Amino acid sequence: MLASLYNWFWKAEYWIPPGFSWTDLEDSDGVTYPHSKDLWIALPLTFVLVLVRYCFERTIGLSLSRAMGVRDKLRVKAAPNPILESFFWTQSQNPKEEPWFWEPRLCWEKYPKHPLQPAIYWWFLLEIVFYLSLLLTLFFDVKRKDFKEQIIHHFVAITLIFCSYSANFLRIGALVLLLHDVSDVLLEAGKMFNYAKWKYSCDITFLVFALVFFVSRLIFFPTKVIYTTYHYSRLYFQLYFGFYFFNGLLMILQILHIFWFSLICRMLFQFILARGVQNDIRSDMEDLGTSDDQSKKGKQRNEKFQTHAPSPKPGVLGNLGYGGWQGMSQKHSLDQPGASDCLPDK
Repeated sequence: MLASLYNWFWKAEYWIPPGFSWTDLEDSDGVTYPHSKDLWIALPLTFVLVLVRYCFERTIGLSLSRAMGVRDKLRVKAAPNPILESFFWTQSQNPKEEPWFWEPRLCWEKYPKHPLQPAIYWWFLLEIVFYLSLLLTLFFDVKRKDFKEQIIHHFVAITLIFCSYSANFLRIGALVLLLHDVSDVLLEAGKMFNYAKWKYSCDITFLVFALVFFVSRLIFFPTKVIYTTYHYSRLYFQLYFGFYFFNGLLMILQILHIFWFSLICRMLFQFILARGVQNDIRSDMEDLGTSDDQSKKGKQRNEKFQTHAPSPKPGVLGNLGYGGWQGMSQKHSLDQPGASDCLPDK
């Protein structure tokens, strides 16, 4: 029965364009193609990542945050590494450019004969492991007003990563991941500056983050990705189930992008008028599903924190307590968003 269900689910007419079959994606002549079984390793790695994250946050992370403060960090000079230096001089200064990276419509040329590159495989694997770990720990984190949106985003991101890898839509999938990851770096940097109370660095990072989020997810994502998957793919293939499935998930991501950017705009509005966002707007009130006991415990924790913690200086994320950057998500994807996790969790 399970075999029949498996064969029905992975029917070629569902996931790859008409005229092709899964045999076209079989490894041959030393050329490797993606297979859905490649990502099963993500399940045990997810629990490993959760454990590593738990240990890091409670050991190294706490010590590191105390050590940072507002003091200059100790800069350790890297020891010479002949192997890495050799690779830099021979490879990294002249990287191989992929034409489809700059012209997304080329993502469909010569499909499905797109060999799997090791870097792409590890990128997809790490991304799906990351989002699975976020989904597992989301229910143990502080619930915010966009809790349901976070769950939707993580499910959509995991589904897109797995199905696009299995159907060998690696090129367009890589573009989606890149557009979501690019703003996450700034998000994490901003949270670090907020922890260290580097007010001006935090303010500037937030402004740059808002700009990058807008450009990558509200301009490039719809014009370079969604337009490509909806318009150009039809020039190469006939309509099939996967066309509606993948485009539907991408549209869900775009709706989440608009929702989260509206939250960013509200923070920007507060920054312009009040010279400092007072709270992460997602934390203005408790989640409606939170019980009275949870609300009372949360209130007691906040009162205790406000009693013992020094008041942060005003700024774009000033007077945040547990809100602001600290209250934002771990990441976004295939949005952060991305997947991923910009102001949204991902």
